[in-house]
Amino acid sequence: VAGGATTAAKKITTQKGKATITIPSIAAGKSETVDIPSESDMAIRKIIVSVANKVSNIQITVDKLPDKPATVTQEITGKVYHYIEIKTNITDSNVNQTIMRFEVNKTWITDNNVNKSDIALFRYTDKWNKLQTSEISDVNQTVLYEAISPGLSIFAIGVGETPTVPATEQQPT
Repeated sequence: VAGGATTAAKKITTQKGKATITIPSIAAGKSETVDIPSESDMAIRKIIVSVANKVSNIQITVDKLPDKPATVTQEITGKVYHYIEIKTNITDSNVNQTIMRFEVNKTWITDNNVNKSDIALFRYTDKWNKLQTSEISDVNQTVLYEAISPGLSIFAIGVGETPTVPATEQQPT
């Protein structure tokens, strides 16, 4: 490489129930993939952030929450596997989309008598929104899912409905 330029690498530090991610920069229209090790004891395994505009000095904190945060005033009807808060200094306007992969333990699926195909990622902004979620794999003790979000905030992994779900498709009467 001419000029001996070095690029700073992304950094991930984890402790039980928490991951702190630092990404030096992401070019406009590009994405960065962050793998979160299983020792972090949280469902989120991977975050892929795609940005519209160049962003620098990105800080992302992923926290597994013991239950629904007090700032969330709306309940999800159904069962919640985990609440997760993902804080970042990137504004939603700079994010094209965020893809998140997460695992759900099969024991929880069985114990709560839920259908694995009903599990989804919900994002809270001013209300809960059920995100497009698909199953990626079903191996050993966990089922791996992928969901697409327009940004980062508070999330819930679970089954159920949000109190006011807009109809995605109108059936002719």
